[in-house]
Amino acid sequence: MITKQVIHKIDQFKSDKELLAIAGILFNLLSQLVEEHHYQETAPFIAASEHLPFLPDLYFPQTGISLLKYLISYHFNKKTADLAKAEMIAQTYQITGLEDFGKGAQEIINEVKED
Repeated sequence: MITKQVIHKIDQFKSDKELLAIAGILFNLLSQLVEEHHYQETAPFIAASEHLPFLPDLYFPQTGISLLKYLISYHFNKKTADLAKAEMIAQTYQITGLEDFGKGAQEIINEVKED
């Protein structure tokens, strides 16, 4: 409930730190919903993420959100292009030194493939 109130006021947050916190919350919520296979509940959080500005400080959480958006889209539409984009993001994590994060992303991708 608190999260939904914050998300509805996302346009009121201006500082990079506030926006980073909001992006982190959105990423964590979407990640949890995907891991628990609650895809139908992701729509408001995806819509809220569209209001985040494109800032260098938000690149990492926005990339994670993008990965999850592609997986959610793949779940509903089964477009291999969405899956390929998600895998590209996971590979980017691995080749840029975030091996553990990349492996975790790949595990989520594999799980969504099996749905």
